[in-house]
Amino acid sequence: MELSLAKLVKAGAPGPGNRRIYCNHDGVFIGPDCALIRAEADCAGRKRYTLRPRSEIAHLLDAGYGFHFALDGLMRSLEMIAKALDDGDAALAQIGTLQLRLPDLSEGAVNRMAAADRLLKAGYNPAEPRDWHGRWTTVEGSAGADPPSPTDWSGDSAGWTQEKKLLSLEPNFRRKVEMVLTTLQNQGFRPRIVYGWRSLEEQKRLLEEGKTKLPFSFHNAQHPDGTPNAYAVDIIDARWGWGSRR
Repeated sequence: MELSLAKLVKAGAPGPGNRRIYCNHDGVFIGPDCALIRAEADCAGRKRYTLRPRSEIAHLLDAGYGFHFALDGLMRSLEMIAKALDDGDAALAQIGTLQLRLPDLSEGAVNRMAAADRLLKAGYNPAEPRDWHGRWTTVEGSAGADPPSPTDWSGDSAGWTQEKKLLSLEPNFRRKVEMVLTTLQNQGFRPRIVYGWRSLEEQKRLLEEGKTKLPFSFHNAQHPDGTPNAYAVDIIDARWGWGSRR
């Protein structure tokens, strides 16, 4: 069966109810007119297309989609789209925008992204160091540094937030998982982590319930101090859970 790009993805349109990404003469926008690339006039009055800072794009996408995107490939694609717009090649820019394959936003995601965009316009800086509770700190951070880990790893880890589950993974493995999550979402799936790290007690319970055959797994890996350092992750589609799509 032959498939065309037009059949696989559709562009959005300006407006507060928009749930898709789109490109026009004003730039590239997603959801409720949240700019990823925006047209601005330089000192000579010429139109130039400016890519939004990486930290702000990450904050918008995190707010809308609910998990961290692997941004390296996305930023490279956006840079090429901005160049195409600067060169006056609107068709190439629009094709590049569709090829980003960012999935449609839900109504709740649109509202979250709009709220995040308002904060950014009001001067909120997502790159400024914060503690686990989101409070500003005076500790100097560095670009690309891992977020701070929580100090409380108690409770059923299946009930942790997606961010906390990611933080329970070994750092190098976590970055690979983030790329997998982004790829799945870009392909139209709705990936959710059920388990990252889990305790030996939780592993024993799952074994007794017949949900695993292993008394110990890479889910249980931890640092010498007992904090999580898992090398395994369970990912499902939020629409289907552990079942079939049929």
